[in-house]
Amino acid sequence: MTNITFKNKSIKDEIDRFINLLQKEQIKISKVILFGSYSKGEERDYSDIDLAIVSPNFGKDTHKEMMYLVNLSSKVSDRIEAIPVAEKDMFMKYHPLIGEIKKYGKVIYSN
Repeated sequence: MTNITFKNKSIKDEIDRFINLLQKEQIKISKVILFGSYSKGEERDYSDIDLAIVSPNFGKDTHKEMMYLVNLSSKVSDRIEAIPVAEKDMFMKYHPLIGEIKKYGKVIYSN
């Protein structure tokens, strides 16, 4: 599913399982973007896996959507830190997190 190579195969497996779970939950995924230390090649043994989940389902209640993703990711791995991103938010110019995702993020799934 993911089109990126990881030093540790279990990371890829965890991400793939999480994406499969999102799909089973009928979340319409536009993109999954890896960002943070893994996208920069600076990961350590203790690094979390930062994922931006871009979806038209998101953008209504960020806190509720964040808690939903925390709950889902905990079923797969305690390392996954998924954030909900509305499609329209990817066009924001002056948001620090969106800027980080745009600059360093790697699309690992696209629909």
